[in-house]
Amino acid sequence: MEKYPLLRKGLVVVIILLFIGTGITPSTAQNIEKSQSVSRGYWLYVGGNGPGNYTRIQDAIDNTTDGDTVFVYDDSSPYYENVHIPKPINLIGEGKNTTIIDGGGSGSVIFVSSDGVNISGFTLQNSGSIWPDSGIKLDYSNDNTIMDNIISNNNVGIVLSFSSNNKVTGNIASNNVYGIYLVVSSNNKITGNNVTSNNYYGIWLDTSDNNIIMCNNALNNHRGIYLVSSSNNKITGNNANLNNWEGIYLFHSSINKITSNNASNNDYGISLSSSSNNIIIGSDANLNNWGIYLFDSNHNIITGNNANSNNNRGIILVSSSNNTFTSNNANSNNYDGIRLYSSSNNNIITGNIASNNEDGIWLDTSNNNIVTGNNAYSNNYDGIYLDSSCNNTVMGNNASNNDDGIVLFSSSNNTITGNNANSNNDQGIHLYRSSSNNIITGKLHQTMTMVSP
Repeated sequence: MEKYPLLRKGLVVVIILLFIGTGITPSTAQNIEKSQSVSRGYWLYVGGNGPGNYTRIQDAIDNTTDGDTVFVYDDSSPYYENVHIPKPINLIGEGKNTTIIDGGGSGSVIFVSSDGVNISGFTLQNSGSIWPDSGIKLDYSNDNTIMDNIISNNNVGIVLSFSSNNKVTGNIASNNVYGIYLVVSSNNKITGNNVTSNNYYGIWLDTSDNNIIMCNNALNNHRGIYLVSSSNNKITGNNANLNNWEGIYLFHSSINKITSNNASNNDYGISLSSSSNNIIIGSDANLNNWGIYLFDSNHNIITGNNANSNNNRGIILVSSSNNTFTSNNANSNNYDGIRLYSSSNNNIITGNIASNNEDGIWLDTSNNNIVTGNNAYSNNYDGIYLDSSCNNTVMGNNASNNDDGIVLFSSSNNTITGNNANSNNDQGIHLYRSSSNNIITGKLHQTMTMVSP
């Protein structure tokens, strides 16, 4: 038996690879007679013209032992079958654009129930439509690698269910109902995938913790990257653009780290709802309707982000407390740069730039917050505006070159101290229907006007 048979298109070497690198030794194309044994680490071939090659992928898999490789030629593509992998093998297609497995509209195209499986080089299409029929489904399956496949026109592109320590990398998951879905799955790495034009979610984590979602394109989906009831995940370096709703959305999710992402040209760039103790750092949320949006979300840190040129507001907090916003840019938004609405109790807005907006920083019915060391300049209306807000501290800010620098409307018991409110078109500090209980000290401004009720 020759150790290295001549492969018809010489492509195996390219794919060999990436997964294996472990010294698997190919054998010749295998005859399907049951009397012929298959040794550990052998290669079995499907399609093509080799003597004894299999015609069905499942037949080849059924005749493997642990560690074998099934190589599938594209000559007989598409393969109309549903493939089940119950043992640790490598399944390699000759080329992802030409080696097609078609599920025929039923079940999952590939179902993996073993650990230690590697799948590469296929187009997987036409799963069933019953949840969670998928292009690739991993169920209670760990330590697998899914790499360099095209998964399209399925109910779900890739599903990881109760599965851990898997790598999903370099795949295209497009035109599915859902792109990549993790449920009760942890310690997985989802990296470098193109998850585009799916009907609902691009990448969806449900009750899944400690995963890495890195350097993926989540474009043109309903939602780009969506976390629900998921914690301790790292969402980093992704492009989550051009989605109908949110680029990145967290719902009832905590202690996640969202860093260096681009979430632009969506309805909402980055949005948190009922989510706490998350960190959003160094990300872009530009050219959306809403840049960064927090609703009923507490104890989050938002720092070093860009929320610019959004149709509505750059950064907005609604019914949220104990959040810290530092060193963000919220510029050139159609309405406010930063707005707090019904958000009280120790929100800290510090060191941000809010310029060329309608209003720079606006507190609306929001109490007991700290606004300090911000640059709120060159806005069309007010640099800093307090509306029906009490017991806030506004200190050491630059509120210059606006229409009014700092405005208090129907607001009381605030401390306004050490701010620069010079060179505004109208007033430096303007109190309108606001009580004299506000403390204004150490002020630098050209004029102050108080209008009583």
